[in-house]
Amino acid sequence: MTRATVTKGSRNVFRDLGFSEEKSAELTLKSSLLQALQATIKEREWKQVEAATQLGIDQAKVSK
Repeated sequence: MTRATVTKGSRNVFRDLGFSEEKSAELTLKSSLLQALQATIKEREWKQVEAATQLGIDQAKVSK
């Protein structure tokens, strides 16, 4: 059995993937905002249509 080489990450997946510091910060912020939005939708037990209405967007964007 061969052993795989493992490299410890920087705790920032976007930097580890090669994004610049600026782009990495932007992607990290967007990711955090999306997670907070998903948690709110789940906590309030909104269906996609209701979430779309509350957010002022169409249901397709909520689904995406």
